[in-house]
Formats: sequence, structure tokens, C-alpha cells
Amino acid sequence: MLDDIVNTIILFITGLGSGIFISIASGTAFVIVVPVFVLIAGLSLYQVIGTNLVIDCIIGGVAGVVFLYRKRVKFKPIIYPGSTGVISAIVGTRFSRLPPESYLTIMTGILLIILGLNFIINGVRKNIDYIQKKLEFKILIKYEKTTLILLGIIIGFISGIIGIGSSGIIAIILVLVYSYDLHTGIGTSLMAMFFIAGAGVIGQSINNNIATDPLIYAGFGALIGAAIGAFFSNKVNEDKLGRIIGVIITVLGIIMLYKFFFY
Repeated sequence: MLDDIVNTIILFITGLGSGIFISIASGTAFVIVVPVFVLIAGLSLYQVIGTNLVIDCIIGGVAGVVFLYRKRVKFKPIIYPGSTGVISAIVGTRFSRLPPESYLTIMTGILLIILGLNFIINGVRKNIDYIQKKLEFKILIKYEKTTLILLGIIIGFISGIIGIGSSGIIAIILVLVYSYDLHTGIGTSLMAMFFIAGAGVIGQSINNNIATDPLIYAGFGALIGAAIGAFFSNKVNEDKLGRIIGVIITVLGIIMLYKFFFY
């Protein structure tokens, strides 16, 4: 009985923390929930994939509405990658039995740590200005619609296969390539994640890969955490928000590397 109560609390806290972190920094709850869902809830990797998509969908929807209320959501980057992402996410779920690429995990973890430390040390704006000076995005900017459509196809497919909402990728593209301010980039990407992850949920539910019991507790925590994180994010200026995001993604990168070597 006590073990059940403790596990329930852990699941709720996991969802709460995921909601807070992701609604502030964008991204996916996958790297946070995997160890807990596997070790505490006893889920298989395939169940984690499906269940995490529901949590990402909850976070994206709740946080996205808060950012929308604050007028920090643009609809063009939702319509184009969202529509194609929905279709490719459903297609991707048909391939979700393929094992995730372990080397991609470690490379992503290292990249997150490097990017996070840069955000902590230099802030967001200095990093954005540096990258835009070093790289040319003229083609991507000129063919914005095509770029967003292809982005949606790629992100949706990846989301359907390995169960990640991928709002972080959308946010990075919007901020670095199209010069969105950080708040608008995050708000728009979270709203897009709601639709893309939601499509993945449909496909994963057909595959019976959603674990209802742990989802109830973690999902409720994610709902509350997303609201808290989104309100907090909208109150903080861009530079402070960037440094907070730096801490978060550095920690997530460390978690990914830990998961790679010890799970």
C-alpha cells in the first residue's frame, strides 16, 4: 500500500517537473519520464513511447494556450509543419517497433550540454547573433513555406517513431532562422507540438502502446506543471529566460547521457 502511494507521488512529480521544464524551455518530456516509467511504473519502451506522447500533447496544449493568451503564438509555423507533421506522425507510429538509435541519444545529449552551457554563459541573444552572422539562412528564409512543410514531415515522423514531441527543434528553427523572439518561438513550438504529438497519440493508441494508470498521475502533474511553467516563462525577460533554459537543457543532456550508459 505504501509503495503504491510513493509510486503515485513519484509519477505525479515526474509529470509536474516535465510540465514546468518543457513549458519554459520547449522540447519533450521523453528524457525525463523514461527512467521513471521504466523503473517505477514497469513499462516497456514501446509503452513509454505512446504514453510520453500523451504527456507531450498535454504540455503543448496547456502551455500553448497560455502563450496564445499572451499573444506569443504565430499561426503560420503551426499550420504548415502542424498539418504535415500530423500525417507523418501517424505514419511514423507504424514504425515504432524499430529500436531507437543509441548513438543519436549520446550525440543529442552532448549537443544539449554544449548548447545549454553556452546559453548559461552568454545568454540567448549573443548566441543567436553569433550563429546568424556565421551561417547563411537566405534559402530557408526565401522558401519559408517549403521549409516549414518539410520540417513538419521530419519532426512528425520522428515523433511517431520514438515518442517525442520535438517542440524544441521547431523553437530553435523559429528563433535562429526566422528571428522570432524567444517567447514567441517557444509558445509557437509548444502549440505545434500539441497537434503533432496528438497525432502520434492516435497512432500509438491503435498499437495499444498507452499505459492508462501511470498516465493519469503523470498527466495530471504535467497539466499543472505546464500551466505554472508557461506563466513563469511569460513573466521573465528573454535574457534570464535563456539562462534558465540553458540550465534545463544542460540537465536534460546529462540525463540523456546517463540513460545511455546506465540503462
